[in-house]
Amino acid sequence: MTTIGNHVAFLRKQKGLTQEALSEQAGINLRTLQRIETGETEPRGSTLHLLCQALQVPIEELADYGKTEDRSQLIYLHLSVLSGIFIPMGQILLPLILWITQKNKIKDFYTQGANIINFQLWCTILLFGSMVLSLVLTMPELLINVKLGFGILVCWCVVCVIWPIINAIRIRSGARIKPFYPWIIRIIK
Repeated sequence: MTTIGNHVAFLRKQKGLTQEALSEQAGINLRTLQRIETGETEPRGSTLHLLCQALQVPIEELADYGKTEDRSQLIYLHLSVLSGIFIPMGQILLPLILWITQKNKIKDFYTQGANIINFQLWCTILLFGSMVLSLVLTMPELLINVKLGFGILVCWCVVCVIWPIINAIRIRSGARIKPFYPWIIRIIK
């Protein structure tokens, strides 16, 4: 399998550039370019952007190079949150494990995995918050019905489970729209 570095070298040679010329045009260190081309490192962030500008290629051509498109793995990633029903904190741990092992191999896995993990972290935080709220609301001196506190808890559970299922169905149906997960603050970027 060819790497991003091999592809950078191919594009550089195709444009008739030496390593020195490309590193100068991109504004990056020559040693950095050599490490990228030999596969010692992968370009990220500004380095990737600068290389794409110098080579006059869209950033997607390099960022997603060598990654396979596998919808079934993306569906498994979205549905992995259901493990939280059977395993404590499984709604975070299993997607995190899948994300760490597959994020550089499958197209869109990095961004969707980060979104899922952020969403599940916030769902878990809000779920524990609603559990505390339901305990407070059911205190005898407050005289509020136990059903209200339990209802809040059930609503959060449903949202945290149904949202990933809907996104998995959207991926399975071949929707070109990226799955959406709301979060308050991005914890994993």
